[in-house]
Amino acid sequence: MKHSIRGIIRQILRENFSNINETQKGKKIDAQKEKLMSNLKLFSIDGIDNENIIMKEVERAIDIKLNKVLNSQYEYPNFYIVKLGSFVVQDNEGVKPLAFTMEGFNKNFTYPYLYIYHDTAIVLKFASRFFDSDAALMKDAEKFIKYNKINLNTMHETGNEILFDTTFDTDNVIDFTDYSKMAEPDEKEKAPALAREKASYRAGAKINHPKFGKGTIKKTKRHSVDDEGNTWYNVTIDFDGKEKTLRMKQK
Repeated sequence: MKHSIRGIIRQILRENFSNINETQKGKKIDAQKEKLMSNLKLFSIDGIDNENIIMKEVERAIDIKLNKVLNSQYEYPNFYIVKLGSFVVQDNEGVKPLAFTMEGFNKNFTYPYLYIYHDTAIVLKFASRFFDSDAALMKDAEKFIKYNKINLNTMHETGNEILFDTTFDTDNVIDFTDYSKMAEPDEKEKAPALAREKASYRAGAKINHPKFGKGTIKKTKRHSVDDEGNTWYNVTIDFDGKEKTLRMKQK
């Protein structure tokens, strides 16, 4: 009888899942973020100063990504590893990637990631692009699941998985550019209006680019969503036998 009632409740949750619009934030996430930020130190890189300012911007970027994740929706029974992107500093000299150190570890860290389970962000951690492969992250997640006695497959829920989500795995840009020192571009050099037009970037569609001319879309891959809610795509186009991949925005 107990199992029957539990099954009915789970079925109701599944049927009404589309009405749940936001991922929940676990009660430990804020404390984990504060602990990480207190232990992370900026790795020494030539040409980068203002460590305190940079670290505050890093924390702000993490908050922005967390909010984006919390406004997303995840399959309730699955366990997700959600990458939140690396950090770069952009200034008048160019773009420099950031890395961090943490006492007690013999490796650098470059990006944060989340564990999400039952549509709730439960753990915030940092990893390294150089040392932590997806296989290593998967192994750590399996250990976490076993240690915390999480059962992904129960009598009423089977076939559940540990999945990677790279939707938010885009660079977190800390912009120190002094735009007053940058010359205004000529009209000919400004970004083409094509990137701002509402269009369907489907494979096989014809396109007329103001700079490269007529072409055929070969493939399209979603790149990111900016802070204004605009979706950006990497669109590969064949211009008379020469393929170019262009970043385009679709409202």
